[in-house]
Amino acid sequence: MSFHAKMASENVFHAAVRTVFTNWTALQLAIQHGMGGPYAREKERWLADVAVQYFHDNDLQPDEVEEFIGEILNNEFDTIADDGSVEEISRKLCQFHRWCQEGHESLVLENLPKSRTLWVSDSKIGVNNSQCVTEQMQNLSLEHTTSDAPVQSIPNSEAPLEEGWTVVRRSKNR
Repeated sequence: MSFHAKMASENVFHAAVRTVFTNWTALQLAIQHGMGGPYAREKERWLADVAVQYFHDNDLQPDEVEEFIGEILNNEFDTIADDGSVEEISRKLCQFHRWCQEGHESLVLENLPKSRTLWVSDSKIGVNNSQCVTEQMQNLSLEHTTSDAPVQSIPNSEAPLEEGWTVVRRSKNR
């Protein structure tokens, strides 16, 4: 691969990483709710930069990327995404990186969201600007709760789990 082709490939991958993080519901909700502090947007850009560097420096598998991103999300944004989105994003970034290395940047560009699309678990949800993302997340969580997995009961009041973490129940009024 020529120098110019390699630079173009790296630019496409970096743009793809930024796009994925910009369209990731868990990260965007964390930022909107003040997680990550007053410089959360800068941290979001930094996250994209370090993710690209992490791929550049290593031959990665999705589980390694998942651990890396999950750790940063927890440490820098005080957030744990328990919706499966970290796993999906990790797989997607590995796929985009592989395509860029193989010279298939057009595949990456074709598979990026054309409009504001939010990644949640294994589905994509289109968001029009007049809708509230939080409201969509509540509706989605209700749709995805019908599984065979056992449901743990949560006490009626807010209950501290670990130092710095609290379970907050959604109100019954919608």
